[in-house]
Amino acid sequence: MAEGDAGVPPKKVKYVCKFKSCWTEEFPCISNSHLDNSHAFCKACRIDFNIEHDGKNDVRKHVKSQKHVRSAEAQKGTPWLNLALGLLHVC
Repeated sequence: MAEGDAGVPPKKVKYVCKFKSCWTEEFPCISNSHLDNSHAFCKACRIDFNIEHDGKNDVRKHVKSQKHVRSAEAQKGTPWLNLALGLLHVC
């Protein structure tokens, strides 16, 4: 052991989750983000959100959030707007 290494644990490797296109089958209102692969875009809420920590579970949390539920309900009432914006599926 070199000097100064005694008692210092090695650093943990940080794993970053990335968007997977197969998630759109389960969550049709979610797509990849223009920001980077560690974000997803919600078509209903029109926001990018971070998925680097929990991946698909972050998507589940967003879809269950009050903001998303309200946005999805509002879009269900305006089908002509969904067509205009290209939002064919709402979660």
